[in-house]
Amino acid sequence: MKNISRKNWTLIWILGMVGQICWNIENSWFNNFVYDKIAPEPAIVSWMVGVSAVVSTFCAFLIGTWGDRIGRRKPFICIGYLFWGLFTFLFGATEMIPKDPLFLAAAAVVLADAVMSFFGSVGNDGGFSPWTTDISHDGNRGKLGGVLAVMPVFATIFGAVVSGILIEKLDFFAFFGLMGGIVAVAGVVSLFTLEDSTCDGGFRRGDRLYSGIADAHRVDEESLSGGAEGAV
Repeated sequence: MKNISRKNWTLIWILGMVGQICWNIENSWFNNFVYDKIAPEPAIVSWMVGVSAVVSTFCAFLIGTWGDRIGRRKPFICIGYLFWGLFTFLFGATEMIPKDPLFLAAAAVVLADAVMSFFGSVGNDGGFSPWTTDISHDGNRGKLGGVLAVMPVFATIFGAVVSGILIEKLDFFAFFGLMGGIVAVAGVVSLFTLEDSTCDGGFRRGDRLYSGIADAHRVDEESLSGGAEGAV
């Protein structure tokens, strides 16, 4: 079993931290943005949170399964991070939409957040997270898990301290543009440096899972039938 290379450790820190910071910004600052730049309407925030949660959850299952079937994570990571950054910037641009009627501005914010969450889930939840599992093994998975576990803590500190300072200095539009640009650059970097794991391979990963379930089911049936025959 191969150890995780220095290049992969670097990518884990870059992609992992950038992803966690972007998620934290969405969770911590999008609501403030809506109240300050769109309208102080709780209903907008409620719709935004609800729709993005459904989109992210569905996408994580879809992309994760798709990656298992084709045996690749890189396309999802690269495309996901690139468009995640782009739509983070476009989310900030929704402040320029006329507020009369308010429904149009509110719909644009909800849609932009949903699309941004979709690509965030494509790149981070459906691509990056399974990739870290693919390149690790039982001997180093604990260390990797520890590294991934501290990233949300660092991201929370960044979101609470650094993000507030940057928003105060730059305002929301420039801040979202800056952070979106960083996420997009991470996607471009992964395009030229990230390599898919070759430990499994396409649909064979799913085949083994299915075979294991089928074998277990067959053993249970044989045990039951044997027990029934013995009882007779």
